[in-house]
Amino acid sequence: MDTSQAILSQLHWIKWSVMVIALSFGAIAGAMIFLSVGLEEALEENTNKTEFRDKASDLLEQGKEQDVLNLSTDRQKTHPKDPNVYWYRAKAQYQLDRLPEALESFRKAEELAPTWRDESTQPFIRAIESKLSDRH
Repeated sequence: MDTSQAILSQLHWIKWSVMVIALSFGAIAGAMIFLSVGLEEALEENTNKTEFRDKASDLLEQGKEQDVLNLSTDRQKTHPKDPNVYWYRAKAQYQLDRLPEALESFRKAEELAPTWRDESTQPFIRAIESKLSDRH
């Protein structure tokens, strides 16, 4: 009987070990699915951002500032913290000589993307402030 008890005990532990392994594989599979969905969403978001920048840039080059303002307003509704929204809005406002509005938009872009300060936002901010002080 001792041998039978020992075998049953080992089978019991084997059963539980197999269950733990199966649950581990299930958890890993679930994590992989979760990560792949997140990665897919991130790639889609990056594609949307690139499409927005490309379209806004093309419209600015074509002198269609009002279209850029409309495009920026639409994107802001779904992406209020995207600095590109404010950057392209500011560029359109600047080209339309709506300097106080452009200044505010450039500052918002800089707030959301501080690394843009030196090369992207500050040159425009300084130029706007200079133009506004010359007008007064």
